[in-house]
Amino acid sequence: MAGCLAGPTARGLAVKRVAKAGSGSNMFHSVSPSRVYLIKCSGWHRSMKNSQKNGAINHRVQGMNDDDERTCGLSESDFMVERRRVLLATCVIVASGVVDGCIPCASYAGDDELRMREVKMVLRVLALRGSVPQQWTADFKTALEGYGIPAISYKPTLSDIWKEMSGRAPTTVDAVTVGDAWLERAVMEGRIQPIEDPEQYRYWDALNSRWKRLVKRDVNGRVSASGRVYAVPYRWGCTVIVFRKDRMARWSNSHISDWDDLLNPKLKNRIAFMDSPRELIGIALKTLGLSYNADVEALQVCGVSQENLGMRVRRLIAQAKVISNKDHVRAYSAGDVDVIVGSSDDLIPLAQKSSNSAVVVPASGTALWADLWCVPRHAAGGAADGEPSPLLPAWLELCVQPRRATASSGLQRGVSPLLLPNGEYKHSKIRCNPIIDSKRVDVEPIGTRELPSVDVLQKSEFLEPLDDDTVRLYQRMLHASSTGPVDDVIRNL
Repeated sequence: MAGCLAGPTARGLAVKRVAKAGSGSNMFHSVSPSRVYLIKCSGWHRSMKNSQKNGAINHRVQGMNDDDERTCGLSESDFMVERRRVLLATCVIVASGVVDGCIPCASYAGDDELRMREVKMVLRVLALRGSVPQQWTADFKTALEGYGIPAISYKPTLSDIWKEMSGRAPTTVDAVTVGDAWLERAVMEGRIQPIEDPEQYRYWDALNSRWKRLVKRDVNGRVSASGRVYAVPYRWGCTVIVFRKDRMARWSNSHISDWDDLLNPKLKNRIAFMDSPRELIGIALKTLGLSYNADVEALQVCGVSQENLGMRVRRLIAQAKVISNKDHVRAYSAGDVDVIVGSSDDLIPLAQKSSNSAVVVPASGTALWADLWCVPRHAAGGAADGEPSPLLPAWLELCVQPRRATASSGLQRGVSPLLLPNGEYKHSKIRCNPIIDSKRVDVEPIGTRELPSVDVLQKSEFLEPLDDDTVRLYQRMLHASSTGPVDDVIRNL
């Protein structure tokens, strides 16, 4: 009773399917001028005849083969966001302008699931300003061809987005940007909900094991291989060092290459750090040859005492003139400091302003960060049953497409998840690699449109949640110093 057409029916009622690659389920969306109905059926691979009482209909959605035509579906090879489809094939009900005319689903019997709900074909996204290229939105809107609307709003900081998620009332936002450092708290406080059945979609297959580990969390927000998927990444960056080339001769005979170079006495009071206790302690751990995520057990195994680590942190703080998330950039721009440590998102644009600035990603590895798409706990997607928009999987797919994974822009606007290699150490927190000057590996500064080497990225890490014992240890260690910038660091930890 249904035919597959490339355009809308004259009666204004269309049925759309969000195809799940490799899935055994199907979603039909009946579109009328004022509302949209979703009917979900399992077993969609069963054939449906393209016939109608008034005559046979044999129109085809662009890119379909004969088998796809019978099922109103998309083949695996066509499961890409292109001009005429976004995981979305258009199937039109010819005979009727009411939902009862959706014969394809009604023809399924037995144990097959039959479910209908009213939704609006709108995808509402709240994103971090500057993190989503305008071309993505344009491509998504073009592919929908008027059958759906992407409505994207922006906030200037992740903190602003966090405030938006604090309400308990239902929201029509289907996806929000959440930084990986916020993911633990977002899960623990119930601000986001798990993403349903990600394994059925192609975007999940495209992510390597490093990403899958990062977004799988238990109910407390801790990384867990058996946890549920709470996010999908769409860009990443890292902590970098930027320094002034013309002042290099004052420090040493070579440029900065690794974290321990920041301990050079000639740099005392000449460095600006971002205000992050995890970063500061992580850098201290790296100068001792340990992991950014080293915990109490790792310190004991590697023979690093609390006193030794505390001393290393105090040495780093003594080198700093500024520890701030805003003033560190201002201090470097004004020439008050010669070296700045911060996020690539902030420092790459800063380095681009002057040919006298060089960018280094330390040879022993650095801290990685990621912006993730999460679904708010109370996301209603405009529907009465409180489920997100059916367009959400299509949006997640678009953001990790290979065609968008280009290294030509370097780190300046964030990098596709597809361009991050797996980690070298298989996520182990116990790494004992004392730095020996005679064996140190130097790295050259990278261009502002270049990515770090694969070797450096393999040694780099996302900052994972710390257990309670390790947090208490680091707090006691920081309290050993009670003056100046240390107080700010303690408060933030």
